[in-house]
Amino acid sequence: MSDTSLRSSSGSASLAHLLAVWLLVGSSFLGLGIDATQALVGYDEVAVGTLTLSGWDVGLLLATVVVSAGWVAGVRPSIRAGVAYFVVQSVVHLAVALPLSWAGLGAWAAVVARVPAIAVAAAVCLTPLGALALGWLRRRTRRLLGTTRTE
Repeated sequence: MSDTSLRSSSGSASLAHLLAVWLLVGSSFLGLGIDATQALVGYDEVAVGTLTLSGWDVGLLLATVVVSAGWVAGVRPSIRAGVAYFVVQSVVHLAVALPLSWAGLGAWAAVVARVPAIAVAAAVCLTPLGALALGWLRRRTRRLLGTTRTE
């Protein structure tokens, strides 16, 4: 079974696996929630009725909802795919955020930088086409470095 394949609910779906995916994939949604809260209300908390939510609360809620919904829908990436998602999302976010921060676009620049980073990372790491691209990149890198895979 490939790293990005969908597993049935009867597969190896442990709590530790869910928590690892939540940490690796959910971290980008945590950041998106924090950035969106700061951009929407101009400070780090929002009042919902009599409840006051901080940006961290909104981010944790968003991360939990997104990862849980995907998990229930059967999207259960391997730990390896989760690590790849985390690395790709971080690199793309940095590549987009730095030029936007220099442009001085304000609080929305963080949100604008994070959304395409999440989309690119998901497309590259959590789809079959992305798995092919990552496999090609891995083989190409090993060939250039002159290393072989030992199993």
